[in-house]
Amino acid sequence: MESTDLKALIAQLVASSQEQQARHEEAMRVQIQSVEEQRRQHAQAMEVQIQNTELLRPELRERVETQEEHALAERGAGDRPEDPPRRHLPDSAIRRPSSVVSRKSIHKPPPTRSQRESPVRRRTWLKRKLGM
Repeated sequence: MESTDLKALIAQLVASSQEQQARHEEAMRVQIQSVEEQRRQHAQAMEVQIQNTELLRPELRERVETQEEHALAERGAGDRPEDPPRRHLPDSAIRRPSSVVSRKSIHKPPPTRSQRESPVRRRTWLKRKLGM
């Protein structure tokens, strides 16, 4: 009695796992088809975009040429465009070499007074201050 129940249960499990596997395979097939369709649509869209840019190229070339002609006419025929005036940068704007400022010091907070000044330094400063 138990062996037939066990055989039936095993058969039922095998059948359900096969159904589940079949559903999974079908879902994967559908997903693959949708991805392939998206790729085809993307390739088509890119092809259309390439064709449009190729159609626009002569028009764009003409537009750029006319803009250059207008710019030449405004400056005067044959003149070179003037170099922009160079600004003198203050010393603070000049970038220091990495040896001057370590990379760690940028990320670390500034030292506290106790870290900055040792007790000996404080004592000597106090003596100097008091004139001893």
